[in-house]
Amino acid sequence: MSEIFEKYIPKFEYELVSLKEYSFTDLADFGDTLSLFMMVDKLKTAEAFDEFKNLTKAHTERINNMNVPPHLKKLLVNVITLLLRKINVPQAEIETLVKRIDERGISEMIAIENYDVQATRREARAEAERELKFAIKALYDKGSSIKEIATILSATEERVTTLLPELAPA
Repeated sequence: MSEIFEKYIPKFEYELVSLKEYSFTDLADFGDTLSLFMMVDKLKTAEAFDEFKNLTKAHTERINNMNVPPHLKKLLVNVITLLLRKINVPQAEIETLVKRIDERGISEMIAIENYDVQATRREARAEAERELKFAIKALYDKGSSIKEIATILSATEERVTTLLPELAPA
């Protein structure tokens, strides 16, 4: 019976590929859709994004000229969207990038100009700390004690005095 269906049974082998062995340049040189997906799979850290953004113009052109079928392009956009959400890129920026990929091509993935997730988070934390200091100072100026301020802001007294050391008891 197996001889009857033998010609219809696909014969293939799996080949495991360690992406660590290939740079973005190596993958771009392959110039196929599979290598494009492998590049996206490598985009897991800020360093990887930097390496990806620093591809040469020739490599970005090669990526852009890949003949990616529409259904795979849609899948790629979904994967990129998920990846960017995972590293906490604002939704508006994700939508802008996805629109550019749809309109201008795959190489627009590289056009994430100078976006540094860690720097953005540091800036957000610094802004939150400035606002917290302002709130502490305003509450203190209105006569609240350090204990009351800590309770109102759901912080410890130590945190309050760390942010505004001039309020610490002498």
